[in-house]
Amino acid sequence: MKLALLILTLSFSAFAGRPDQAFSFKDNSCVCRDDRPVSKGDCVEVCRGKNSKGVDTLYADFLVSSVLASSSLKTAKNWCYKYLVGDSAFPKCNLEATDSRGNKTVLPNFSFSKDNSLKVDVSVLPDDEEYSFQLVETTSKKVSVPHGIYIFDPVGIPLKTRELSQFACIPRADKNLRSHFYFSVPWLPSPLTGSESLVCHDVAKYGERDSAEFPRYDLLPTAGLLWNQANFLFFDNDGDGVLDINELVIKKVKENSGTIKSSVRLFGLLTSPGTRELNREAGNESFDHLGFVMSYFVDGTTFRSSCPSEADYATGSPLMKVMKEIFVRGTEGIYVADRSENEIRDSLLIRESDLRPVWFYLNNGVPTKPTEENVTFQPVFFHYPVNKANPYVKGPNQKTYRVRSVQEVGNLTTLQAFMTSTGEMISYPSHDRKIACIPKI
Repeated sequence: MKLALLILTLSFSAFAGRPDQAFSFKDNSCVCRDDRPVSKGDCVEVCRGKNSKGVDTLYADFLVSSVLASSSLKTAKNWCYKYLVGDSAFPKCNLEATDSRGNKTVLPNFSFSKDNSLKVDVSVLPDDEEYSFQLVETTSKKVSVPHGIYIFDPVGIPLKTRELSQFACIPRADKNLRSHFYFSVPWLPSPLTGSESLVCHDVAKYGERDSAEFPRYDLLPTAGLLWNQANFLFFDNDGDGVLDINELVIKKVKENSGTIKSSVRLFGLLTSPGTRELNREAGNESFDHLGFVMSYFVDGTTFRSSCPSEADYATGSPLMKVMKEIFVRGTEGIYVADRSENEIRDSLLIRESDLRPVWFYLNNGVPTKPTEENVTFQPVFFHYPVNKANPYVKGPNQKTYRVRSVQEVGNLTTLQAFMTSTGEMISYPSHDRKIACIPKI
């Protein structure tokens, strides 16, 4: 009788098989570095009291479907390891993490702490990325329901920076021109597949067909610095609608007996110039993932704009004490400029320390360096690539760009000016057309 029951049970198991997508990750699945969350979501309580020995560890709980619960397997652990008649080998699971570009990392060394809970070292995964996690049973190729988790930078302050990289594409209509684009790691541009209007790699060196292995044309790895958007302070972790970094600034200024409004929003994302369609054509689909910038400051007396420098930090005002603690290094302005030649429009981002030595306006046709007093009222230009040794003579390989205000180019950021005399945000244009402040190189 027992033998018959065993055969019946095994026959049912073979008939039922291992169900596909029969369990899913719960929303409380989080990545922790000891007791600190390093993944986006409600993870504070999940990570509280954890000791991962400094290693980024995914703690995952599973929600089992009725199909799995009513089968002979019942749990996620059994789904991974319990042998079923018809299996070609003893079952085994791998945990796979797939990033936003489809790159897959196998994480085989995990352990089930309970029947429907596991933990795994995920420190091999770079931060600043959204991963789709999925358990895969290697004999049947059946899988769990995929689950997305964003892993961020947990350091806090001082804020880490990230490089803003620039590359160029050549319009097929005029190979003497360049269209410029921007990205920051890990949001690398994709290789082009049959673009009719642009070429973004060195065709003479690599051939006509593009590849992810080829560097982008005229690659400038460090066109500037931004603040790393993967830092956990650039998320709204408490769900109150305000980025944590903005709340931190307000809190610290008030602790130093400074004046600042509770409505202050100093930080926002920078978007690459150019249309979404043109960026996509250049393989730059993540053009709105460049990094964080800060509002420029406006003096309440002169109404001139500026970005906090190390000299400003030394004044010791409550706000500057906080800026020094959060940044350490000084900041500078970032500007946008454009040109239109032969109907090919192009835009550039340029930092203050590169722009000011070479910018000019035309005074009776003569290139003249603008002053703080007249820069607001003059169209301002520069030749690019910049030549600081001889800025006013246009070389044969240079094009002329005009500096634009943020009002002219659209919403590269959603920031307003910070009025230093009142400690509030106002819609006030910068006197020299800077669009925001960035870390100084």
